[in-house]
Amino acid sequence: MGRRAWAVVLLGLACRTAAPAPERADLARVSSLELQFPEPGKGELSFALAVPGTQVKASATLVRWELWLKGRPFASGITRLPEGAAQGQPPLVAVHETLLYGPLGYDAQPHRLQVRVLGEVTALFASGDVTVAFDTETRLDVLAAPVLESPDG
Repeated sequence: MGRRAWAVVLLGLACRTAAPAPERADLARVSSLELQFPEPGKGELSFALAVPGTQVKASATLVRWELWLKGRPFASGITRLPEGAAQGQPPLVAVHETLLYGPLGYDAQPHRLQVRVLGEVTALFASGDVTVAFDTETRLDVLAAPVLESPDG
């Protein structure tokens, strides 16, 4: 293809209109963060998100989340919540997920874990979508935990 043909192709690509990005608001506030590992290979994650700037009930909510333990990615997922999932003023979105993980050791002793939960929540309203990022890091006491590192460090 000659230079002129490439220029037309590039110009055509540049002129395409992209779908508008969802509106971005302030960070959502994470609360009620809980993490449990009741048995080897299984965990339970739950947290609530306060979505700022929204004062009406959402028709549906999508939460993309990542869980980091001790500074390393551990699990991620997408949670789709049903109509009316965002309740209150500002609306709170509750996320409850079962975590299934592979061949890690399991220590049934109490631990204090460095935990980070981050991602974004999209609330769908009649007036349009609102996408809000969230990111929180804390230390949580758990009764048992997967072994995340080898004994030598």
